[in-house]
Amino acid sequence: IIDHAIIRYGGSGTSGLIKVEDTAGNLTLTNSTLEHSAECGVYSYTGQNLSILGNTIDDMARYGIYISDNNADQPTGASIEIRNNVISNVGDSYHPIRIIEGNDTGLTGVHWITGNVGMNNARNMISLYNDVDGNLALDASNQMAWQLSLSVGAGDTLTLSPGAVVKMYSSISVSGGGLLDAQGTAAEPIVFTSVNDHEYGQGTTGTGNPEPGDWGYIR
Repeated sequence: IIDHAIIRYGGSGTSGLIKVEDTAGNLTLTNSTLEHSAECGVYSYTGQNLSILGNTIDDMARYGIYISDNNADQPTGASIEIRNNVISNVGDSYHPIRIIEGNDTGLTGVHWITGNVGMNNARNMISLYNDVDGNLALDASNQMAWQLSLSVGAGDTLTLSPGAVVKMYSSISVSGGGLLDAQGTAAEPIVFTSVNDHEYGQGTTGTGNPEPGDWGYIR
């Protein structure tokens, strides 16, 4: 448990200022400042039992929060909260938040990444990668776009709230009875667009010059 701490000028190696290395580990990080890292702010090998709430994360050479879940016991997101963090000035080739499910158990959970703000990030997006397991629901409360590369299979659902902006590098694949539930409204449409499109989403991403073919497809 880390609360009301200031952690700075570290990150030597290939991880971050805070590293959760054990796949059975856990972290509660609240109301703290992480700044000036040679790598990430938070780097975790587990996607379980993480609460990262109300922190300021600034000046990272790589990601603000990076989770590569190597735990095969349960889907990523079942016991994670990432809320109300301000993440700024991460590395130009990196995202404020990047989450990879690495053991084929999938990403799951309802609105567990909310209220986060990204500022002065070249890729001002929350990046999620791999398969959906059960119901993965993403809302529009973050001041960052979603960057999704996901597969939604039989019995699984990806739900996007009205107003969500998804900026794409590749594709979203829905197959075998999976469901994409993307029901916007006239006032709050759900937008799928290129990472180079500055018309939608908070902050800037990509070149600002979108072109047909910048990304793949929804299928």
